[in-house]
Order: sequence, then structure tokens, then C-alpha cells
Amino acid sequence: MVLVFLDDEKNKLYQLKQWVQSLERLAKVIPVEIWYSSGHSAGLLEHCPIPSVRLRGAKALRDHLASHPPAVFLYANQSLKNSLVLCDPLSVHVFICHGESDKAYMYQNTIKRFDLCFAAGEAARERLASNVSHYDVARRVLLIGRPQILDTHQPPDDFPASGLTRVLYAPTWEGVTRATRYSSIASHGPAIVRSLLDHGGYQVIYRPHPLSGTRDTTIRLANQRILRMLRETNAALPAPVHYADSSSFGWQLDAMDVMITDISAVAYDWLATGKALMLTRPVEPEAVIGDFRLIRDLPPMEASDAGRAAELAAEAMGHATSGISPLVALLHHYYGQRTECDDSRFQQAVRHAAGLQVELETKLCGGDRGLGGSRHATRVRMQKLNVSIRRLLKIIGVWDPDRAMKRVKRPVDRVHVHFSTVFELAAPQRALSAARESPDGDTPAVMVAATNHVLTYFHLKLLSALDRLRPGRKGRALVVLPISTATACETMVRELAPREVVYLKHHYSNHMMQRVNGPKHTLFLPETDRRFEPERALVNYDEVVTGDPGTLEFLAGLLEISRPVVRDVRSAEPV
Repeated sequence: MVLVFLDDEKNKLYQLKQWVQSLERLAKVIPVEIWYSSGHSAGLLEHCPIPSVRLRGAKALRDHLASHPPAVFLYANQSLKNSLVLCDPLSVHVFICHGESDKAYMYQNTIKRFDLCFAAGEAARERLASNVSHYDVARRVLLIGRPQILDTHQPPDDFPASGLTRVLYAPTWEGVTRATRYSSIASHGPAIVRSLLDHGGYQVIYRPHPLSGTRDTTIRLANQRILRMLRETNAALPAPVHYADSSSFGWQLDAMDVMITDISAVAYDWLATGKALMLTRPVEPEAVIGDFRLIRDLPPMEASDAGRAAELAAEAMGHATSGISPLVALLHHYYGQRTECDDSRFQQAVRHAAGLQVELETKLCGGDRGLGGSRHATRVRMQKLNVSIRRLLKIIGVWDPDRAMKRVKRPVDRVHVHFSTVFELAAPQRALSAARESPDGDTPAVMVAATNHVLTYFHLKLLSALDRLRPGRKGRALVVLPISTATACETMVRELAPREVVYLKHHYSNHMMQRVNGPKHTLFLPETDRRFEPERALVNYDEVVTGDPGTLEFLAGLLEISRPVVRDVRSAEPV
């Protein structure tokens, strides 16, 4: 069994740390190895008894995988770099995440790329069942509780002792998209910290997410302001009391009395303590706040109440010890009974995954691992050229997805997507022609196509103009959307509400759209692209429509639980 960690950023080491001690205990009964790519990870793993291998680049990964094929891969995050290993069709791929939370990250549609998901408790199953369509939660989600509850942690050597009530303020970062902007650092942070400091009865421990301020200048400046407040307050005291915490998360669970945090994984770790917990409500209008039990039972603090944080903290601690606190019931909902928060269910789930791998080996005995070659250098050059032209078009107002979407009469039945790195004439034209007729024979009056390639964009617009000039085509239209970011993909699905997204090419950029929940994701005739080769990433789609014998054979060899619906165009029925 191998844990995969292919992040080069030091700030993401917390994701690896989350699992090291659990894996050390697992290694006593099941062989374990860690694959990583960064020198930062090497420092963390230096004294770890688990064998670890540093693999730099796609070729090193492919070569090592070919000579050291594991039964099970575990993934602590959804990094795009994971695709280098997720391509292996002869191993079982498991998402274990790096913490339990109700963030949108926990129920992205991209969960389908993993064969299994090891989740903490029933809350995770409810999230996935409610938000991810075409996903068999009962078979693919295994509950393992919280193995990390057995981990041991030591406070940092410089943490100051104090007889004051210890309040941990641990906000999350700004996220990648608006849907995941839960951070309170700018909206609540300064007022929360000022209220606690002015109270005089609290020791304030400020621990922002390691990535805070890396994408948003406002967050970075607010973070600096809070740190300055702590320094100035400490300077006025006989000895430092308040603490800016940059250590790994874990020791705080035992050492702190109350925690204030955002809709974030640390809130759910804190649940196991039974101590007072306060959440903040994000001010970002587009942040996804689901109807989850933690948020219902512990209503988040509004930004307008942040100045009363000291008063609210006292109320929260009194409520936690009153006997009517919802915290115990929340613990059971998110993790199961506390007695089950150990290694037993985790080890049992790993053994189940290994059993599925035996099934794969039986089906694909002697088969190719399907890793293929790499066109990475050429792809990068073409991508840089495309991005440069796109930036120019944005400046002059031509590449404007919002303006293009205003031309679409909503809602639409389906959106056709052609993401590519190179300019292609034939593949999108052939696939669009074949997809023009809906399965029931109706011809849509308006077709919507999205692309990230500037030349394809203009080519499709030309096709649309020529099509309208043909006899009998009056009133028909092809609206072409310039889509090049994950945020634009989210906006398009939200605004147009398509029942189905049809991909006209199998391309790595499709992940931008595949992460969005709601529509069915269908790959349509991938063989029209002469560069296409069947690979395990086909599990990312809900349905694959193809008539290529090689693709059909490859799909038949994948695990049944993660295999998409396969429709052979040579037959009227699904395979």
C-alpha cells in the first residue's frame, strides 16, 4: 500500500502530517510506503519509520510504478498532480482526504476519480449522497472513524504557559474559487482578536491556515494586522502571553479551552474534545454553505458580532458544560461513537481495498498498466502560447464568458465542451455534428459549446455563422462560450443549469468542469481525436459514448464500482 503526496508546496505539508502516525501504526500489520515529490516532505519523513521514495517528475513516477506496482494507493488531497498516479488501472485508488469538514471540497464531483472514499462518519455519506449525482455512496464510501484520535503531539517549545482561559482562533484560507472562500481573517479576524485581547482574561492563540494570504492580498494584509496586534499586546506585558502559532495542528486539541474557526476541517477535529466550539459565517456571497448539521446546531458568528467575541466565548464555554450541548450528538454524527475512533475500521477498509485489487489482477492478468508516454514538453509550449493570446483577448474584451452567456436562452439541456491544448479542426467539428441530434431525435434550436482554446473558439464561431446561412437553418444558433478557468466553469453550470455536459475530447483540462456537481458528465466519441488513448481517467465521466473496440475493452477491465456507464454507439443498449 502506498500513500501518494505529490505537492511541492511547504504550506501543504499539514496534509501529509495528518496521516503519518496512523500509517506508522498501520505499517505494523500491512506493508506501507510513501511516495512524495518535494524536498519539504523529505525533511518531514526523515525520522519516519515508514519506507518513503522521492519521485520527481512524470517519468520517474511511471518508471517506479512499472517496477513497484502497489495494490492500493491512498490520496490525502485532490491535487492535479495525482493524475500521474491515478492513471494506473491495476491498482485500487482511495481518497482519504486530510480532514473532515462540510466544505464544498469534500463533495466535489471529482470524488469519482477514486475507486473508494474512506470517510469519517455518516455525515460524509449524507454530503456525498445529497450533492454528487451518479455516485454509488453505499458501495464506494467506507466509514473509518477518526484514526488520528490516537496520535500524540507535543506543544511547541516556545508556547508560553498561562493561567488564563486559552482561546484558539484558527481561521481557514481563502480557497481556490469563490465557492470555497470561507476565511474570516479579513471579515472577522481583527475584531475577534481585539475583543479577546481587550478582555484581559484570555490567552489568545492565533493559528491561520498555512495557505492564508497566498491568493488574496486582503487576507494577507489582515493576517499581518492580527500578528502585529499580538506583538504589540505582548510587548506591553511583563512576559509574552499571546501566541502566533505556525506549528502543525494536533497539540491544540488538548491544550486549548475553546476554539473559534471557520467552516473548516479543524472544527471537525475539535468536535472529539467536547469543548466549546464557535464557527464564523463567511461573507463571500458565493461561498457554498450546505444545510449541514454542524452549521444548523452551532449557528455561525456573523461578521457584525465579531467585536463581541470575548462575550460569546464565555457563553459558548458555559453552554458546553451545561449538559444540553449538541457537541456529543455532533461527534457521533460526524465520526461515529468515540470508542470507534481508532485504527480498526481504517485497517479493515484497507484490507477491503486490497481485496478489490485481487479482482483487478484476475481480470487484467498480463494486461498493460496503461501508463503510456508523455507529450508534456510540447503540451506546455502550446499551452503557454494559448494562454498568452487569451490574456490579450481578455484585455480587449473579446474573451468574456459572462457576456457570451447572456446570449443563451436558459436553461439549456446540454453544453458541449472542447478543452484542448492544441488547435484542432476535425475532432470538434465531427463530434458536434454527431451530437447535434439528441437521443430522442429532437434537434435543439440553440446549441451551446465551450472551449478554452482561442483558435477553436473562433473556428466554432465561424462554423456557427456558416451554418446559419445554409438553407433550412434559419433560427438555429451555436453559441460559443470562452471558458478557461474553474470559476468560469462553476459560473456556467450555475447560470445555464444544463442537464448534461458533453465532452467532445478527453483532455486533462476537463477536470475544471468535472469538479462541478449537478449535470451528468458524458464523454462523446473520444476516438474522433487521433491522439486519444484509453486510460483510467475515463472513470471521471458518468457515461462514455464510443464505438471503438479498444476503448470498450479497456473500460470493461476497470473495477465495476467506479466504471462509468458505457454506451456502444453500434448498439442501442448500454454495455
